[in-house]
Amino acid sequence: MRKSEHSKLQTITFRVSDFENELIEKEVKIRGLSKSEVIRLLIVEGLSGFDRKQEYMLSRFDKIDAELALLKDIGSLAAASAALPFGVDNQDADEVAKLRKQLRLHFKNSSAIGKNLLELIQDGRL
Repeated sequence: MRKSEHSKLQTITFRVSDFENELIEKEVKIRGLSKSEVIRLLIVEGLSGFDRKQEYMLSRFDKIDAELALLKDIGSLAAASAALPFGVDNQDADEVAKLRKQLRLHFKNSSAIGKNLLELIQDGRL
């Protein structure tokens, strides 16, 4: 970045450790630029890199959230199908209604047990 690229450059003064200075000097040799140019580039690269990484992480969180919701649905369906006895499809309407009622009660009780277990785990009692 040359002076002709910007009409006015601001001066910023800060201190670095010997180790940090060595890292900067290595970048100066690698890039073939002045120390000021390297530091300016590192600042711009770091700031723009953060934006890209943040956007990537947010998109990953959205994807993971959607996958977790899908897994929750699959788990619920698996639990429901596992709770049904064999031959349900051959039952009459009254028997199916009775099984549905039992299944709802089973899910209600399972949910309560799950909440209690979660509380025990969070409190460190389990």
